Amino acid sequence: MKKIIIALCLFLCLTSVFSISVFSEGTVSGDCGNEGSSVVWSFDKGSGELLISGSGSMKNWSQLATSGDTAAPWRAYASSITSARVEGDITLGSYTFSTLKKLKSVTLDNGIRSLPVGAFYGCEALESVVLPSSLTEIEEKAFYGCKALGSVDLSASVAKIAADALYGCGGIKTITVDTENNVFRSEANCLIEKTTATLLRGSCNGEIPESVTAIAGGAFSGCSTLKTVVVPNTIRVMGYGAFANCTAIESMQLPFVGDRRVMADGSVDGMSDTDATAREKINGRLAYLFGESAVPTTVKSIVITDCETLEAEALVNCSNLTSLILPGGLKQIKDGALFGCSTLKEISLPSELVSIGKAAFASCTALEMIALPDKVSSVGETAFFGCVSLTKVSFGSAIEELGEGAFYSCPALEELSVSADNVKYYSESNCVVERESKMLVIGCKNSVIPSDVLVIGVGAFRNCNGLKSVIFPEGLTEIKAYAFENCIGLTELTFPSSLRTIGDYAFAECTGIITVQAPSGILYGESVFKNCISMQSDNMPIIDRVEDMIGCGAAFELWLCLIALVAIAAVGAVIFFASKKRK
Repeated sequence: MKKIIIALCLFLCLTSVFSISVFSEGTVSGDCGNEGSSVVWSFDKGSGELLISGSGSMKNWSQLATSGDTAAPWRAYASSITSARVEGDITLGSYTFSTLKKLKSVTLDNGIRSLPVGAFYGCEALESVVLPSSLTEIEEKAFYGCKALGSVDLSASVAKIAADALYGCGGIKTITVDTENNVFRSEANCLIEKTTATLLRGSCNGEIPESVTAIAGGAFSGCSTLKTVVVPNTIRVMGYGAFANCTAIESMQLPFVGDRRVMADGSVDGMSDTDATAREKINGRLAYLFGESAVPTTVKSIVITDCETLEAEALVNCSNLTSLILPGGLKQIKDGALFGCSTLKEISLPSELVSIGKAAFASCTALEMIALPDKVSSVGETAFFGCVSLTKVSFGSAIEELGEGAFYSCPALEELSVSADNVKYYSESNCVVERESKMLVIGCKNSVIPSDVLVIGVGAFRNCNGLKSVIFPEGLTEIKAYAFENCIGLTELTFPSSLRTIGDYAFAECTGIITVQAPSGILYGESVFKNCISMQSDNMPIIDRVEDMIGCGAAFELWLCLIALVAIAAVGAVIFFASKKRK
């Protein structure tokens, strides 16, 4: 009998140990509440479910910690947690579920009133969350980076949603808000704040209702499948990074570029005319809408529908842009607005356009033709610099200011014309000439210098590689600096007897020049024939430097210095001999 009792005790002990072992392998648990609260957690390893239950407030956790007092204890099982439930009247702690990268579904009990900061931060696999009707606010970064989240359903009680609460939730297809909600509404699967008509979060279909007047920063962030964006003209403000990480966008229709619409008179939409710094507060670059992620290289087509000014560097370096349509009311294209749009082949400039800024189209290497409308009065310096495919340029009747180097380094340029109604310039034989001064300001490879030209302007033929020969008319008096720099196709030059001055670097880098016939008496600037390596020494002109003239250059200053030294020495000698004589 004693043996039987002993055996039975051993059996019970083994059974007890075995039961404890199974429990320890199947479930882990612990306390996670603040002092005075009864909030506990448990994780079922078999089902992958995390359960948080009890009442009171939970501790706040750090965003990424995996160990220590600030690390949520269930993060040790982050690779196994696939679902979660919260039961009871609990105040969740910050970053409760953050970085649980395999968490797919969550159910929150009706006692939950707030989703704290970073509640689901970085839960990349999270597909659905059942939000309770008791919920009143969603705080900062609550769903930040939940890119698999497919839907959001808000009850009537939700009164506060932080601006970045849904940042990076690019997989959202549907957004619904209870019609009884006084603060928010939904339309076209967009979350909209009622009082400001601001779109806070859009869905991956990219639709923007016309009832909206503003798009919040990050509103479409992370919509990596979005290919087409159409922003209605009702929009007055667009926030920073509104389309951040939308890496597949191919076409965009925008009322304006950047954050706000700007008028030609300098006024800014939505800002007081009396605000002296209003102009400084705007950002008119397309890159602004993509935040730190930059403009995707997939963008090929842009239509701008409703602005008077295209801001400085608005579309800078949109290197794959092949189609651009500008609004009919556009009046100004600012400095560098399309700099580096290297695949843009053609563009139609609107009839209301008045000015083109510095380097506005510089390095648009595929651009083939430009027709300046009749209202364009000014073209800035280097506006079309480096447009190596540009073959034809026509100027309207109002053009009166051509910035230096506006068409430098356009070697393919072969046709230049100016409206007959223009009072400042005229065109002849593919040259643009200033009427009053008879100065040739722009030439090309097909130019024949008109007989009445007196001056060839600064850089008029600069980098015109295709120019093979040039005939200088009798009566020409001056060739200004850089006029023919790097015209490597030139082989010989014959200057007219009327020529008096040739400016600095006028024929520098013309490596093909072999012979130069020049009359005596021409005044040459600095390095006129620098690196003209093919010139034969027998044909080098006799150079009278401009600096040798009185009042011109460093040479005259040097002579003054020498004269002054001689005078000082003479005075010193007189004083020396006078003192000797007194002795």
